[in-house]
This record gives sequence, C-alpha cells and structure tokens, in this order.
Amino acid sequence: MSSSKGAALYADIALQSNQRAGMWVQQPDWSLVDGWIERALELAAEGSRIQGKAFAARALGDDDEAAARSALAIAERLGDLELRCMMLSVLSGTALAARDFDRARTLMDQVMALLPALNNPDACSVMLHSAVFVYLRSGHLRQAESASLLAVEAAAGLTPHHRVHAASWQILLAAVTGHWDEVQARAAEAEREVDANRAAATPCVMDVSILLNCAAGSVLAGKADEARRLESKAQGIGMEGNRWYQGWFEPPQIRLALARHELGKVAEFTAPEFDWDWEPVSTFLDALAALGHRERIEAEAPNWLQQGTFAEPFALRALGIARSDRALLQQALGRFELMGLSWHAEQTRRLL
Repeated sequence: MSSSKGAALYADIALQSNQRAGMWVQQPDWSLVDGWIERALELAAEGSRIQGKAFAARALGDDDEAAARSALAIAERLGDLELRCMMLSVLSGTALAARDFDRARTLMDQVMALLPALNNPDACSVMLHSAVFVYLRSGHLRQAESASLLAVEAAAGLTPHHRVHAASWQILLAAVTGHWDEVQARAAEAEREVDANRAAATPCVMDVSILLNCAAGSVLAGKADEARRLESKAQGIGMEGNRWYQGWFEPPQIRLALARHELGKVAEFTAPEFDWDWEPVSTFLDALAALGHRERIEAEAPNWLQQGTFAEPFALRALGIARSDRALLQQALGRFELMGLSWHAEQTRRLL
C-alpha cells in the first residue's frame, strides 16, 4: 500500500471513529485511534485533504482547537465545504466549553448559513446536532428548536441511527426546558425509533438518553409503572463507557431521580468531577439545590451567571435557595418567564 493510501485509510478510520464515538456498546481503547491519527499525519502530504481530515480527527477526539484551525485552513484553501463546516462546528464547541457563548453562537451561525449548500445529509445531520446544543446553552431557544426540526428533516431519509439522533434532540430539548407534556406526546414515537435503531444493531448512547428522559416524563405525569418499564429498558441496553458516556446517561438519571424525590440517587450522580460539556448545567444546579449543598452551589453557580444564557436562571435559583434570598429567586423567576420556561417558572413560584 502506498503512503498516500495508508494515510487516507488511517485518517478516514480515525475521523469516523471520533465522529461516531457514541456507537460502541463498550468503548474501545482510544489510544489506538490516537495512533491512527499520528500515523496519518506522518504519511499525509502537507496541506492535503488527507492531512486536513487527520487534523479534524484530532480536533474531534481531543477538542483540540489548534488542530481544528489547521484543518479549517486546509478546508478553506481547498474549498472543502464539508470539512469547513465540521471544523467551524468544532471551534464553536470549544468556545462553548470555554463559556464564550457569543463566539460559540456566531461560529454556529456561520455553519448554519453554509449548510444549504452542503449536499451530504449525513454531514448536515451531524452539524445540526451540534447546533442544537450551542443554541440551547447560549439561551437561543428558538434557534435550538429550529435546528432540532431541521435535524428531523435531514434524518428522515437516512438510517435508524440518524433518526434516533433526531428524536433525542427533540426529547432532550423538551425535557430540559420543562415541556414535559411534549416529552409525553413524543415518547411513543421516540421509543419506536430506539427499537428500530437497536434492531439495526447500530448502538447509540442516545437510545439510553431517550428512554430515561421519557421515564422522567412518565413519573411527572403520574405513570410510575411506565417509568419503571422505560428505565428498565434503558438499563437493559447495557452500554458501558467513559465519562463521555456518563455525560449522556447521568443528566436524565438525575431528572428521573428528582421527579421521584429520590435524593439518595440524586447524590450519586453529582460527583465533583462531572463534565457538563454537552448537556446544559441546569440539571446539575437543580440537583445541588435539591440536596441543599450550599458550599458547592456557592462554588459552582456563580460561574453560570452570564446574562441571557440558558444556565443563568438556574444558577440564580440555586443561589437563592442556598442563601434563602427571595430577591435572587425573584430574579430567577423573571428570567424563566422571559425565556418562556413556564414549568421552571412555576417551580420557582412555589419556592417563593
């Protein structure tokens, strides 16, 4: 095999592995994937598309901003629209992780403007998934909902795995925004998507996430038996992985435990090292408030007070509970109402 073919093979398999990191029932040794990336970079020609894909694989696997910028430069020089969108999306994600919400949204706006020209529905589907989280966490809920609907459209003609992704965004958005009636309305169809995906033998962390969020919705609707069935089904999928997997599993488990008022279980899922890269931190703040962890609230909540972001009213509410401060609770209530989060607003009124 020539060095260029070898480089292309290593770059492709590494990029696909990192793009589809949630498809393993048991996650692989990621050092193996890192080795493929290094080998691709050794063999690839300078400035080639293969080198760009290898940088992209590194960017996706390690949230490596420098690698993303290198891949973006190659994509722009070669006119590779798919790689360009992918790397703008990664850079948006790194800005989001740094809590630079304005930059994250601006970069994602660039992706959304480019997507109509991208004739690859699979790639569009991936970008739209990232867009949902960026817009949600930056507090732009209408744009998050729009991206979610576009993801459903993009997935319609693709695989069961794509469709389970789209169902997951809709269920997740409804759950975290407190639209539990919408969770209930979508639950049966979402579960059918999970079943179809499992029948296709293309596992996904979102199979578990969907079922657990639907279980929480069932508890709040007074359907305890249905909630237990969904929870048992989620556990029976048997997916195991690192903290990245737990980032998909634990937030809906917290919501389910909160709905049941099972504070012992809530405490199990609020480990100090938990990484909220994907899900909004709102659920974590609600968990700390329910547990009465004043010191941890004082340490965590002030980091999430950026005005207009999704986390802001949850941080205000947690601080209001920790300090017994009605003024902070009133501020949280006002923010919830402004964002149209009526269920969360009602929960706050009860505290007042």
